[in-house]
Amino acid sequence: MPNCDNYPGGTIPQRNLTGYTIGDNAVIYGPQGSLRASVSHLTNYAIMLSNGGKTKQGKQVISEESSKQILKPRDQFHGAMSGSKNDFHTYGLGIFTTTYRSSDILISHEVVKGHTGAAYNLISAQHFWGGYTLTYAINGALNGYKSVANSIYEYERVAIHTAA
Repeated sequence: MPNCDNYPGGTIPQRNLTGYTIGDNAVIYGPQGSLRASVSHLTNYAIMLSNGGKTKQGKQVISEESSKQILKPRDQFHGAMSGSKNDFHTYGLGIFTTTYRSSDILISHEVVKGHTGAAYNLISAQHFWGGYTLTYAINGALNGYKSVANSIYEYERVAIHTAA
C-alpha cells in the first residue's frame, strides 16, 4: 500500500491541460481523493459512521453492516516510524484507527478512528471516539505544507489534540 507520492525532486509535475475547458469537470484540481467537504460535512459523516449508518436525526443512510465494514481495520503499517507522533498506522476503507503503536495516541486512553487530509496548504482531520467527534481544518501557509516535527502544522495539531 503506497503511503506517499513519489516526487523525488519535491515538485509535482504540471498536468497537461490541453483540451480542458474551464467549467467542466474540475477533478484534476481536487485534493487527493477529490473530496471537497466542509468541517460540518465531515463531522456529520463521522457521526453517521459512529451511529451504525444513521444520521444524528436517526435516518438510516447506509446499512449498519456497511458502517461496520468501513470502520473495520484491514491493514497495519509495520515500517519505521515517520511523520507525526499522532499519525495513524492502522487503516481500513478510508478510515484509520489508533490501535497499533503506543505512539498512535491522538486522544489519551482512547481508540480513535478518523482520517487526515492535506491539499494546497490546508491540513484537515476528522477524529471520532466514544460519543465525541473532533473535526478541524487549518488553512494557509506562506511557504507550503511541511509535515515535520517542528512545523507550525505540527504545533497546531498537537495544541488541538491537547485541548480535546
